[in-house]
Amino acid sequence: MYLKYYNDKDGKRVYTLQNVGPNGEYCLTAHPARFSPEDKYSKQRIALKKRFNLCIKFEILGRRFMNFDSYTLNVF
Repeated sequence: MYLKYYNDKDGKRVYTLQNVGPNGEYCLTAHPARFSPEDKYSKQRIALKKRFNLCIKFEILGRRFMNFDSYTLNVF
């Protein structure tokens, strides 16, 4: 059994161990995705986020802090 959550009427998360919430919708997992230091697809993921402007952190940091061409994070 894994910890799951659903959103109530006010939009707040309600945590449960059930698979289906009281409104009949499936609950979402409350655990983050598995992390691996040997991330094979990080270059592709960063390129997609840059192309479609999906990552808020990239927009906040701006191009001064991010070097997308070499896929490295340069913090000054």
